[in-house]
Amino acid sequence: MPLGITPSAGPWQIREFNSNSAATYLAGSLVAFNGARDVVEFTSVMSSYIGVALNDSVNSQPRGKVQVAIPVPGCTCWSDITTGVVASTLSAGQALGIAKPGNSFSFVTTLATSVFSRIWATTGKYDLGTTSGKSRVEMIFISNEATLWSVSSVSIG
Repeated sequence: MPLGITPSAGPWQIREFNSNSAATYLAGSLVAFNGARDVVEFTSVMSSYIGVALNDSVNSQPRGKVQVAIPVPGCTCWSDITTGVVASTLSAGQALGIAKPGNSFSFVTTLATSVFSRIWATTGKYDLGTTSGKSRVEMIFISNEATLWSVSSVSIG
């Protein structure tokens, strides 16, 4: 079972948002806003993310709400690695994609077909299962794709 995205270093902000009643995602999944500004699971065709869900959508307390960890510039997290990713692709600063090979949109991949799915870069630290039993990599979010704390979050009007 994947561990999901796990916030680590930095001043992450925790906020509560409404969750879309039809959305199903796991804690540790990358999430975004839909058109109604409800939280849904991020998909590779979305142009921005909000942060990391801290609870499952179906187990939210209170019902219909979700706690989201929002990365501010400088925050890092640990994420699962998809199969086929080799250590040489995990060099510091390498922009990588995010994928959903199972039930959690939280896996680092080198198969980013869309610029929107390249939402983070590696810090160069990784664990190929020797410490945690899971292959994980430390990542830093690229703030250009963020809904908050980026130039794309500025609204006029």
